[in-house]
Amino acid sequence: MAKHLLKTKVFKNSLHIHQEQETIMTDLKKFIAQYDLSQASIARSISVSGSAISQYMRGKYTGDVEALEKKINTYIENYHEQAGSHENFEVMPTVDLAMIDSTCSEIVINQEMGVIFGKAGTGKTVAIKEWVSKHPEAVLVETMPMMSVKELLLSILEGLGKRDAQGSIFTLIKEIVKIFKKSERVLLIDEAENLTTKSLEAIRRIHDFSGVPVALIGTYALIQNMKGRNGELLQLYSRVNNKWEMRGLGDDDRQNLFGEFGSHIKRYTDDIRRSFNIFKKAQRLSQLASEELNAQHISMAAQTVILD
Repeated sequence: MAKHLLKTKVFKNSLHIHQEQETIMTDLKKFIAQYDLSQASIARSISVSGSAISQYMRGKYTGDVEALEKKINTYIENYHEQAGSHENFEVMPTVDLAMIDSTCSEIVINQEMGVIFGKAGTGKTVAIKEWVSKHPEAVLVETMPMMSVKELLLSILEGLGKRDAQGSIFTLIKEIVKIFKKSERVLLIDEAENLTTKSLEAIRRIHDFSGVPVALIGTYALIQNMKGRNGELLQLYSRVNNKWEMRGLGDDDRQNLFGEFGSHIKRYTDDIRRSFNIFKKAQRLSQLASEELNAQHISMAAQTVILD
């Protein structure tokens, strides 16, 4: 009898795991179709091989399925947030914001390359846009999955005011280099984990030939992508002399942003985007109840937000 119960329990657990995998595979297929993405672009953005995604979608992946699914879920969640309407939370001083300002300033002063990276939701894009708003000489390019080298170069030229550029990749790089050489500009590329190996190599050449300061901003996958799967981009990685890893909200940051409720929000997340979502939802809940904001509102709001 005990053996029978054990077998039944194992079978039910296996069935549950299989159903979860089926759900994630279905969500991934719908996501790819909805945004017209390729398996290769998703694999590159989460720093896994294209064959891993292909095998997973066919139910034949033999690696760490749980780890892969976590990367896939995080990527889909972040992409939906980026593609949807952005909730522009108020920009207020944080340690990360101050260090991004310092890092970008060092990059500009020394005409070097730098990288700013961290997990989704730590406020990278908001902080970079805040820096750009104070530096009109900056050219900010926001990438998308599947962006080709030529599309990247045309986006850079558009940021430089050249909207009618044409020609080969070599011609476009020469045009970009010529403009950067004649001006005091700085190039920032957001969501740079989407860039292909060829695109990253093109950025290196632009930097080498023109001396333009360059900052690449992205998730942790960006760091691995900058080295190349087989070390083919070590020339690029070796040029990075400045970096800042986003830390998320510290206790002082929470106190400045959320006052006495900072410690309550900390119980649920360190993610700046989710922290703001919780706080704003809690404020709305308190207004609906005609009550002063309290810890219970924070707790209720946290239950409606996807947490770490």
